[in-house]
Amino acid sequence: MLGITPWRRAFATLKLELIDRHSWATRAQVRRAVFEFIEVFYNRKRLHSLLNFLSPVECFTLRVLVRLTVRAWVSLTRPRSSTHHVGVGEAAGQADWG
Repeated sequence: MLGITPWRRAFATLKLELIDRHSWATRAQVRRAVFEFIEVFYNRKRLHSLLNFLSPVECFTLRVLVRLTVRAWVSLTRPRSSTHHVGVGEAAGQADWG
């Protein structure tokens, strides 16, 4: 026997969490509510296998934290130069005194 498909699970969640809990006067209201549910609630909170079973919000936050950590580490471990580097024009006595 096959398990429940992800689409069936998604529609069951939509029906349980949204459709059955409200009364709708027009189809436009239902369309708008379904769009908001999918885009705002479901897609941002559901776990994605391609994101190592993180939600998109968790994945984005983790990526930002990793980038900031790497940048901080690189800036702290980069060797600081204490000598003045002479430019090509300065070395030849051709400094631009402007």
